[in-house]
Amino acid sequence: MKFVSILIGLSLLCHMLCANPFFSVNPETQDIQETTVPAYSVQSVRSGAVSATAAQNQKTLREKIADLLYNVHDNPSENKKTSLYFNLFFISFLYGIFHAAGPGHRKTIVFSLYLGKKAFGWEPALTSILLALLHGGCAVVLILLFKSVEGSLAQKIEGFAVYMEGFSYMLLFGLALYILVHETIEFVTFKTKGAEQHVPSYVIFLLSGLYPCPGAVLILILSNSLNIISLGIYSIVAMSLGMTIPIALAGYLAWFGRKGLFHLIKTKEYTFRAVSYGLSVTGAVFLIFFSIYVSYPFFVSLITR
Repeated sequence: MKFVSILIGLSLLCHMLCANPFFSVNPETQDIQETTVPAYSVQSVRSGAVSATAAQNQKTLREKIADLLYNVHDNPSENKKTSLYFNLFFISFLYGIFHAAGPGHRKTIVFSLYLGKKAFGWEPALTSILLALLHGGCAVVLILLFKSVEGSLAQKIEGFAVYMEGFSYMLLFGLALYILVHETIEFVTFKTKGAEQHVPSYVIFLLSGLYPCPGAVLILILSNSLNIISLGIYSIVAMSLGMTIPIALAGYLAWFGRKGLFHLIKTKEYTFRAVSYGLSVTGAVFLIFFSIYVSYPFFVSLITR
């Protein structure tokens, strides 16, 4: 009964990681939409709810970053700039923490991954770092690609972001379905994959993080308008490092929960295999339904447009 109780507890924790996505708009995306009013041929994926306090905290930090960028632009003194750089990177790091603590940023997905996946202790940390850098780096690449193109920079990037994020959830759906089928085959046939055979699915999982972070886009657009795009990129690196913390916490919450559960049943071989399979299936099934739910507006508008 102990491991059943732990399973229930982990399920409740997983539910807590999912912000309510029903009646709200992501404030980061809303900022861009309100200023550019883009006309898309498809709908964006569902966004999670952000509390008024969290939204205000993020807005305050964004405004501080904007003020620091303006100050760097207006103050050529090297002595002054050193202090401004430090403050900019520190505030960007804090912003990354608050920003990733809100809805999205793959926390729930990372939790599901490490709930069902046997992994080394360093893997959740590496995964969170790579996902955050890919998320922020994608915004940097799009800014560099489109900054010399005529027209609204924010509108072009937001248009690409809608498609990239939508397809990322469709990719996750395919990956989760693959995991479900192969874990079932392994359980039924008593076969176990080598670690190297899991690498392709892990790479696909990381690739699903290739869509631009709206918060990073806002910072980069401002730095580009001030002709200090390189400083904006450094700010995004600091922001990405901050984003790794909430993502890693979600990963380690699942990792330690799984490790503690298997410590209780390590002497019971069949129970060990059954619970391992159950956790893998639970994570995969959750990802399937989560991906369908989040990407449903995008997918429907894509096939009916």
